Amino acid sequence: MYIFIAMGFVAGRTKKVNSESLATLLIYFIVPVVVLLGVTSTPLNLSRILLPFFVALFCAFIGLTFRILNKKSLTTSRLGIWSYAVGSGNSGYFGIPLTFFLLGPDFVGITLLIALGFMIYENTFGFYFVARAHHTAGESLIKVISLPSIWAFILAIILQKAEVNLSATWEDVYKSFRGSYTVLGMMMLGLGVSQLKTFKVDIKLLLKVFNYKFLIWPVLMFAFLWLNKTYFHFFDGVTSKVLFLISLVPLPANSVAYATALKTEPEETSWIVLLSTFWALFFIPLVWGYFSYFI
Repeated sequence: MYIFIAMGFVAGRTKKVNSESLATLLIYFIVPVVVLLGVTSTPLNLSRILLPFFVALFCAFIGLTFRILNKKSLTTSRLGIWSYAVGSGNSGYFGIPLTFFLLGPDFVGITLLIALGFMIYENTFGFYFVARAHHTAGESLIKVISLPSIWAFILAIILQKAEVNLSATWEDVYKSFRGSYTVLGMMMLGLGVSQLKTFKVDIKLLLKVFNYKFLIWPVLMFAFLWLNKTYFHFFDGVTSKVLFLISLVPLPANSVAYATALKTEPEETSWIVLLSTFWALFFIPLVWGYFSYFI
């Protein structure tokens, strides 16, 4: 994944690849196909259907908390992009391969459902947070409704309820799109950085964002999962482990896509997201190694 970031950087510097076109390709074409084929091919029961919505609400709670507590200290543009970003995480580009390597291929299906929760949040509350920096509430809601991944998710549930099964050919298509989703998403980080002329990051903002993403996010998730294990028993042990692992992922690479598409602090967003991705290289093994046994 870090090699993909470096490749994106080289492509941006030497071949002048356009990150805005790649962002549009990911948001409006690749992500909807991943959602449609991924949900259609994953067995669903009531608890699994509810899992994405639980994750989306968890994300929204953190994003709204950040927005309320920082409304007076941040500009409108910054407040929008970071309210979205701290509530989300790189569950797809980073989280899916992370789960594959740390837990095994049998856990990837659950990770995809969790990633769908992040997508639901990103395409509803998250996109609304970002779009509000430049649009009215009505215009922002129209942009949310126009995002195809929402409709892809609904169509996938309809197809599964109609017992439409994917052939082997479509399974191969899904794997190809899932791979391109990871590769292009991580390369987009490198592309974003390649277009920057100088390194300029507000340290106070960086620490505030890291505090939410790498402290508040996993602490709240760990507390919920401990209560679930002790009292609620709503999620099984397998699902709980994946939920905790995904709570540790860095800031979402889609932050760069949204910031670029809507011209909302794209340079600062690129640097902070990149720094969070490198910090995750040390943070995830440390926290996972010490705390995963308690889930």
